[in-house]
Amino acid sequence: MTGSIVTIGRFDGVHVGHQSIIRMVVEKATGNHLRSVVLTFDRHPLKTLEPESHPEILTPTDLRVRLIKALGVDEVKLIKFDKRFSLLDPEAFLDSVVLPLNVKELIVGKDFKFGKERRGDIDFVTRYAAVHGFKLTIAPFLKINGNKVGSSKIRAFLKKGDIAACRKMLGRNPSLNGLVVQGESLGASLGFPTANLRPDPDLCLPKTGVYAGIVNLSDHMYRCLVNVGLAPTFHRRSHPVIEVHIPGEMFELYGKELLVELVSRIRDEVEFKDRESLIGQLRDDTTKLEDMIRL
Repeated sequence: MTGSIVTIGRFDGVHVGHQSIIRMVVEKATGNHLRSVVLTFDRHPLKTLEPESHPEILTPTDLRVRLIKALGVDEVKLIKFDKRFSLLDPEAFLDSVVLPLNVKELIVGKDFKFGKERRGDIDFVTRYAAVHGFKLTIAPFLKINGNKVGSSKIRAFLKKGDIAACRKMLGRNPSLNGLVVQGESLGASLGFPTANLRPDPDLCLPKTGVYAGIVNLSDHMYRCLVNVGLAPTFHRRSHPVIEVHIPGEMFELYGKELLVELVSRIRDEVEFKDRESLIGQLRDDTTKLEDMIRL
């Protein structure tokens, strides 16, 4: 079996810190005629270990895998993080997921911990690598404006509606994706038809409000208004919904998966006194959208 350069991690968001590690894996593998392999998990470990308190996610699994592959990786191995897997001690973890890859070098972040109760740490891997004859490389933390780049920090920025800060740490626009489902046609009744997204229930949503976004349909980019909120003008919903309006366009999108990039925050979601006030505001939002995004 061809040897490999390997990294392991959750990689939620595939942010610039993750990208730095993965690119290092790809470059070293290419330069040494080895395979580049990313080991990641099908869910956040706490989804199995602490299902009532696991963090929201930035990227659903399928999108996360696509983003990792786009960095030029030869193979992404998706590990099922179920209860049985969570009980593996650190040595059994490495024996079962790393050694079978004929690993020549393992590259991980400084905070890498693994195995049952996260008992495996850098010191453990250092000893293990020496015994099994592969190199261990510790990638440094990446910082932006003094802040360590991390998924938890990006979630916090997203909750504040700070799209620019998210973009710096992600290296791309933050995005929302979900299945387009039948809504209540409220937007259409106002002359602003929307696609209603049903996202992954664990997805981290941005602060409620109206955003300027971009959506790719049939390899063509379109500006769109994205409302994340409770629709208080008509009847306040119990949980946020995502509505996407593409000005001047009509598409049949029901049942399709839609990925929407958030470019900028336009305003808070507010309750309007009547339909005419809301329509006027939506027209203003559309004008701002056209000024914010030039396609």
